Amino acid sequence: MNRAEIVLKCPACAARVRVRASAHGKRVRCPNPDCGRLIRLPESELDEQSSIPSYVWWLLSFTIGIPVLALAGAGIWFFGLRAPQPPRPADPLPKIPPQAAVPVAPPEMPKAKPQVPMPPLEPELPELPEELKALLTVRDDLVVPIPQDHERQAQRYRDMLAWNQKTLRHAYDQVGMKDPRWDAAARQALDLAARFFSHAVDPAVSLDEVHAATKNAGDAGCEDPLIYYLFARSSYVPNYPGPAELDRRYTHAALALKKSAYPAFRRMNALSKAASHRCTDSQASPQALKEAGEMADAALALVATSAAEDDRNPDLEAHWFEACRSGIEVYRKLAGDHQAGFDRVDKLLAKTPALEALRLKVKGDFFIRYAWHARGSGLANTVTEEGWRKFKERLGQAKEALEQAWKIQPDDPATSTRMITITMALTGSREDMELWFERAIKADGNSREACAAKMDFLDPKWRGTAEELLAFGKACRDTRNWRAGITVLGTEPYVRIAQLRVEHLRPFFRAPAVRETVEAVYDEYLTHHPHDHGRRTEYAIWCHYFGRYGDSNKHFRVLGDNVIRPWWVTEAGLNNIRNWVARHGPGAAKLP
Repeated sequence: MNRAEIVLKCPACAARVRVRASAHGKRVRCPNPDCGRLIRLPESELDEQSSIPSYVWWLLSFTIGIPVLALAGAGIWFFGLRAPQPPRPADPLPKIPPQAAVPVAPPEMPKAKPQVPMPPLEPELPELPEELKALLTVRDDLVVPIPQDHERQAQRYRDMLAWNQKTLRHAYDQVGMKDPRWDAAARQALDLAARFFSHAVDPAVSLDEVHAATKNAGDAGCEDPLIYYLFARSSYVPNYPGPAELDRRYTHAALALKKSAYPAFRRMNALSKAASHRCTDSQASPQALKEAGEMADAALALVATSAAEDDRNPDLEAHWFEACRSGIEVYRKLAGDHQAGFDRVDKLLAKTPALEALRLKVKGDFFIRYAWHARGSGLANTVTEEGWRKFKERLGQAKEALEQAWKIQPDDPATSTRMITITMALTGSREDMELWFERAIKADGNSREACAAKMDFLDPKWRGTAEELLAFGKACRDTRNWRAGITVLGTEPYVRIAQLRVEHLRPFFRAPAVRETVEAVYDEYLTHHPHDHGRRTEYAIWCHYFGRYGDSNKHFRVLGDNVIRPWWVTEAGLNNIRNWVARHGPGAAKLP
């Protein structure tokens, strides 16, 4: 077919119609004379080429069109109806009230699987035997009150603070290396040290605070020997520089103070401390030991100077006593013999008749410790016959010296306290023990050492019973003397009794009577003595015993490296407790 022509059939008579291609879209008349109908030509060649019957078009439209419409509807739903629609304008017509919802039953949920109970943090506590239950109630008829003169004891602390201020800050103002560049920092350090040495409370002072103040003075250029001594004296955790550097600091301060005009006992303390640290190392060289001996000689010579120049009081005499004990230890290391160490100190003290009471007290204290050295620390059945002989012989020498010291100076509680220990070890006389305890408390109602000595005597493994020990613990708590720590000492009977029945330790400690007593005592004490690392360590251990793992962990975190192990816990036991509460007690309770 010529593409310039269009051929089609007349829809009326079927006659063939041939026209030019340019006639698309026009009308032509059918060439059949009998028909003559006007025929509309197709608009394009596509219409002209389509020769498919109409019924086929309908079939194809139905077959193809329906799926196409379905896909188009799905597209409109996906891209239109599912997309977030903008809010429609409010319908002005009244809304049709909603129909009541038809209740639909919720789908049946699968049954929960039975939960496996969590294992307990610790084994179930055993039942307390009746004899231990009976000890939870203290017999009032056995409680003997400890005499307390609260005003006199408070005055004792005030006097101690005034004396330390006089021999620290006031001494600096008189003979110190003053300079406006560091005077303020130096005086602050001396005031803090006076409060620390006087056990002042509300607020209490920590060694860390003293160290920071002395460092501030040093950074400002201060080279005063007393400030430098306090810098060394406070160089402990968290400011511990290591043994070599600490030894250097003590030695530098001591040698500088030795040539100063500060009070004699301050110079004595510095030299005594330096001598002790110089020979602390078991592998100390002969030269180090020689230098330690020379500083100890200088310290003990200053005891006599102090007796002649310083204002005499109980605190001063306590410093003399400690310097003498330190000197004995230094000389023991030099000579390799206990007796030789004591003899050297005794010879120096004998030169000053005014120090006779001190000399006898030092002798009594030495022979008590020397007696225990002969006996050993084991149980009685481990002591040899020779050990028992030396034990009793040396205690006899101690007893004789202390009785003479008390006659010269009956108001010294340290002498009476040591006589309690001798009575416990030699005769066990309850009457004698009570006599010496009464004398010690009369001399100083704050004497925690005297209360501790009586507690040793009443321990069931020595001369007392569990009932007597608990009654004395209650008497200690009833003193309300938290400042001296006597109330805290009153919790020790529980520990001593539990050690005899270790298998029942936890249920005994968790009894309400024990827990309430211990918590009340330590909460009160640590409120006033927050920097007492020893007591805080004890309370951390108690909290673990009570199951208060979060509180225990918090106390250990506050302590950091300042943990001080109490006598009633082994090193391994303490580490186990710390590790346990670190895992099971991460929480933190509010602390006093």
